[in-house]
Amino acid sequence: MRTVLSLAASAQIGGKTSRRTAGDLKRAQSTAESFIRALVGTLKGTDFSHTTQMPYADADVYGVTNKDGSWFVKLYIENGTLTVTSCHFPERELTLENGKKVK
Repeated sequence: MRTVLSLAASAQIGGKTSRRTAGDLKRAQSTAESFIRALVGTLKGTDFSHTTQMPYADADVYGVTNKDGSWFVKLYIENGTLTVTSCHFPERELTLENGKKVK
C-alpha cells in the first residue's frame, strides 16, 4: 500500500480510463487524470477488494467513496511504475476485504 501511495502522483493512466472517468465526472479529460491520481493517493488498505489476473500483470481492485461518489479502481505496479487501468463508477456492487460494500 505504501508503494501505491508513493507512486500515485506519477501514475500512468490510459486514455480510455481517463475518458471514462471524465464522463463519470462530467469534466475534461485532463481534469480526470488529476482526479485519478489524487484518488489513488487517498487509497487505504481497507479499500482493497481483490486481485485479478490480467494478461500482462496481476492487478489490485479497490472500492472507494468520496464527495464525487463511489469508485472502482484497478491498478498494478510493474518495474516501479504504477498504472491505473480502470477508474469509474462501479458497474456492480463491490465487496471490500473488510466486508464493506461499495456501489
